Amino acid sequence: MANNKTFYRNAQRDELSFGDIFSDVFKKHTEEDTARVFIAGTPLTTPQEADMLKDWSKPFMFLRFFFGGLIFLLAMYYTAAIYNNPLILFALLSLISWLVPVTMLLLGWELHIPRNISLYEVFKMVFGGGVISFFAALLLFQLSESFLGVELSASWAGLAEEPAKLIAICWFLGKRKKDRPYALNGMLIGLAVGTGFAAMESVGYVFSYQWEYNTGMEVAVLRSVSGVVSHGLFASIYGAALAKAKGREKLSPLHLVSPGFLISFVIAILLHFANNTSWGLPAIVLPLLGTVPVETLVLDLIGILVWLPVVRSGINEAVAISVAANGDRLTIAVEHNVSEPEHVYTPDPQPPVYTPDPQPPVWKPQPEHASGSVYYLLGISGDWKDRKIDLNSGAQMVAGRNSQVADLVLSHSPRVSGEHCQIRFLNDRLTVIDLNSTNGTYIGNQRLKPGVETAVPEGQKFYLGDTSCGFRFVKEKRRAPYAQ
Repeated sequence: MANNKTFYRNAQRDELSFGDIFSDVFKKHTEEDTARVFIAGTPLTTPQEADMLKDWSKPFMFLRFFFGGLIFLLAMYYTAAIYNNPLILFALLSLISWLVPVTMLLLGWELHIPRNISLYEVFKMVFGGGVISFFAALLLFQLSESFLGVELSASWAGLAEEPAKLIAICWFLGKRKKDRPYALNGMLIGLAVGTGFAAMESVGYVFSYQWEYNTGMEVAVLRSVSGVVSHGLFASIYGAALAKAKGREKLSPLHLVSPGFLISFVIAILLHFANNTSWGLPAIVLPLLGTVPVETLVLDLIGILVWLPVVRSGINEAVAISVAANGDRLTIAVEHNVSEPEHVYTPDPQPPVYTPDPQPPVWKPQPEHASGSVYYLLGISGDWKDRKIDLNSGAQMVAGRNSQVADLVLSHSPRVSGEHCQIRFLNDRLTVIDLNSTNGTYIGNQRLKPGVETAVPEGQKFYLGDTSCGFRFVKEKRRAPYAQ
């Protein structure tokens, strides 16, 4: 699990660079790291503000998705070239135009530190937002021609298309008052809506040329390369600004006239204008991509440089909120199990006076522990660290974050599910059953199969979610008092 303290400190200073953001791209990552990326945003995996920074990892999946998609498209390309099948050709041209916009969306998803929007919701925004914005854009084009007598040229299409995407962003951002108050929320929503719009538009262009192999391929490749700086990035710029202006308030027209939003909206329209205007620069031939205008590559670079401050601002806001929730202490906001002592020992001003017991107790073995031993769970990390939980024969308890269903409540362990596992102790034997938890239950390094009762050996450690919440099964011989 990454500790990004240096990264967060740079964010606080507003000194994040491309190197800081993408430093983990080529590092080795486990399957658990990959799973953690895609399960974020559900009610069971959304962290509290105080825990937002703890389990977040810097982006890496987006590039793996891109190269994996590229290999797949190359296989389709040679299949289409060999068999000249029009169905494969149309599918190929459509997927080519989707690859880069979806890669950019996945990058925005990985940069989303609050992790309070699920992947299911993102896809709803892609398709729902794409339909809403596309319909609104066609309506605005029609209105400008019918009532204003102005037919917008391709260069000025942003005057209709950006307001259309803004309508969809307002719909998704305004549905929630409190749980989408961060700039990174608006950035992700804008990317999702813009990706849906771009995909619908690209498929329309490709469909126009589907029977012309060379022309269709040229259009698809050009739209994919320009997809780095396209509808998604444009919408993410003012989506982030609108979410920041809204904060925890209900979205209102006043937020649409805030200076930060208006500046961002104008920047997006200018980028859109530059994207749709020919600069008269020559084209170059790139391997596998064919002929690509130089102006497209230059605009990609300009767009990313404009987008970086938006990303910086969003990350800085998330870091500031999480650090403030931890008493303005970055170390506690980033690391697990960093806390201050619960109390400071002070001597009792009136210590009790010892008096001998007139009837000393006679020790007898407890019926629930025939072996004459004491059994307990010792917390080794998480909520119950360094605390004991006594075990009596026949004891059963559910461990989890949800206090409504859990007997052993672990509310400050974000990797623990609401109803995580069941712990049973019978006949001096401890067993654990994973209750289909999101992040799993482990005995040592072995992940348990959900629903299977598994014995925990004496002295063994077991973990809920990961090593940030763990216990050890302890057995101690009972010491019998002196009997008279």
